[in-house]
Amino acid sequence: MPHSGSLDNLKHMGIWNKLFGKKETPAPPSAKLDETTLIHIVNENGVRMSIPKAQWRERILPKQLKQYWDEPRQLYLVILDALKDGFRSDILEAAEHLYSIDSSSVEATCIWGIALMEEKRFDEAEKIFLEHQAKCGEVGVVLTNLAKVYSYRDDDEPKVEKILWRSLEVDPNQENGMSWYCSIQRERFGEAGWQEALREIASLRGCWRAPLWLAQEQLNLNHLDRAMEYYRKVLAQVAPEVPEDVMIQISGDLGPRGFLNELLELIDPYFDPNSHGIGVGNNLIKANLAQGRKENARRIHQQLVSMKRPEWTEALNFWNSELLSN
Repeated sequence: MPHSGSLDNLKHMGIWNKLFGKKETPAPPSAKLDETTLIHIVNENGVRMSIPKAQWRERILPKQLKQYWDEPRQLYLVILDALKDGFRSDILEAAEHLYSIDSSSVEATCIWGIALMEEKRFDEAEKIFLEHQAKCGEVGVVLTNLAKVYSYRDDDEPKVEKILWRSLEVDPNQENGMSWYCSIQRERFGEAGWQEALREIASLRGCWRAPLWLAQEQLNLNHLDRAMEYYRKVLAQVAPEVPEDVMIQISGDLGPRGFLNELLELIDPYFDPNSHGIGVGNNLIKANLAQGRKENARRIHQQLVSMKRPEWTEALNFWNSELLSN
């Protein structure tokens, strides 16, 4: 199996030390591969294992690519993992094949286009993104990657920024596009530019990510009430099916600052173990235990156990011990 899910969930391990955890953005693959680095996976029995990258690259990755060659979703996950692990050259053929059998898919389009950009084949990448747009209409993340092509190709700045802004108009909640746009404004106008860019994006229809970042800024200024206003507005906007990113951001902002009652007030009513998983569950269990709400912590723990996810075993065993000792 691809190891994406297991790696994502391991980010939330080291339970008491790392909580409250926030969702992390993967770093881009290193140009120079360190073959001695270990890849960490969780097997079907919930046991964490470490495999040297060289062994994974030589023995496991080729088998996975072959196994899922004609299964687009699984093949995409294998390719995505390989890119994160720095194996770009090993997945070029697979990425091209994925696009050939699933060209209408945003995932297949982006993974092949990104691989082409990494190879500095910018004109080909541009063609891939424009063909998807012509066939499927505008998609925020595809437009953001098209803007990256123009940026890497050193096209003029207005052209890059026009496409980047259009990507946010189409989807204002894409983290990479938003961060890039705000960073451009920060370079020009300092922190005031960053703040104004966030407010500009927050005004776009359907936007919830920018208000979360504005709330975090208010917390940094010790303005809890203003932050809570942002959080409540976002939750009212996206409820009842609150995205995982919203839950992780709110709990990850409030928890480390000790605002546990506020954390529980905001996100406990919306928790869905199937949608929010171990990351949000960890934060809720910790907050409930810290506030002496053992039964609530036990309820959330049981909800997560009932999902029968092997990669959560280590965290859930830890919480079981904590529940028994408290």
